Amino acid sequence: TPDIRHEWAEGERKNIMTDIASSQVADHPITSETRTPFNVYSLLEAQAQRSPDKIVLAQAYQKNRQGQFQYREQNFADLITDIENLSAGFKQAGIQQGSKVLILVKPDMTLVTITYALFRLGAIPVIIDPAIGFSRLLHCIEEAAPDALLALPLVHLIRRFFPRAFKSVRIFITNGFTPSQRVHRLQQLLQPQASVPAVAPTVEKDVAAIFFTSGSTGIPKGVESQHGHMRAQIQVMRDLFDFDRNDNDLAAFPVTMLVSPALGRTCVVPDLGSLHPAKCKPENLVQSIADYDIAACFASPIVWERLSLHCTENNLQLSSIRSAFSGGAPIPGKLVQRVCDILPNGTMLT
Repeated sequence: TPDIRHEWAEGERKNIMTDIASSQVADHPITSETRTPFNVYSLLEAQAQRSPDKIVLAQAYQKNRQGQFQYREQNFADLITDIENLSAGFKQAGIQQGSKVLILVKPDMTLVTITYALFRLGAIPVIIDPAIGFSRLLHCIEEAAPDALLALPLVHLIRRFFPRAFKSVRIFITNGFTPSQRVHRLQQLLQPQASVPAVAPTVEKDVAAIFFTSGSTGIPKGVESQHGHMRAQIQVMRDLFDFDRNDNDLAAFPVTMLVSPALGRTCVVPDLGSLHPAKCKPENLVQSIADYDIAACFASPIVWERLSLHCTENNLQLSSIRSAFSGGAPIPGKLVQRVCDILPNGTMLT
């Protein structure tokens, strides 16, 4: 039954993750004396060297007259070029190794370029889910104390009314029109550069990123993820779930867009129909899953709720999906069962 299948997968997952973590600690003990050079950007770079022409990102952006989505696609070689150019642009803007950069943009393909360009510089992306609510968002920004802000033009207009939350910011970047001369434009920073800075000499225990929790069980907290930790997590995804680099993933949970490219897999970014997951359009997800024969899908519980209800009501099954991942908030057992019911060949993992 679906419940038994889920429980078996969860138990196996915990056992295998414990074994993998133990072996990694044995091979690379993390002590104050250990400073093993590593930058998580190197995982993406290795995949690009292996398959430069392979599509790494695909994003649904509009429907044609037949009601079918059209997609923008980018291969590994072009992604690496954009990352190198943007890292040079970031450096010229004043971002350097150790700088904390708050990212408040729409979760599209550009988010991957931005984040890996910061990894490459040794800068630290700070990622907060705007859906946590405005007051909580301001609290998280103040707590993170970012050095730079890369955000939508609207955010730059609003921030002037909340100087306390943004008091630490010294570098301002927008991905749209520039509200003032002090604000850099992302498109200008992406322009080809005469020289590209070398990959920052980070080590495994250096902080790679700060991810804020959803706050579903309390006050949102900033969680520091080290370069070495991110590598271990990506390796666990590859080894535990037997990920084939020729498969495609659907990233309905923005942060997971960073995982698939590092595994050499194609990451499909769907059109959710709304910036708020609770208002997403499940029919859009169903179409993208079919268009790219999606093997693994990452989404928050609320998205799985809407998607599973839509499929159940319309007698649809997502037969291509083998792994369904949920994160960001607790997920009730009845939802797990409903998701399993629409995945004849898949398993739900939380």
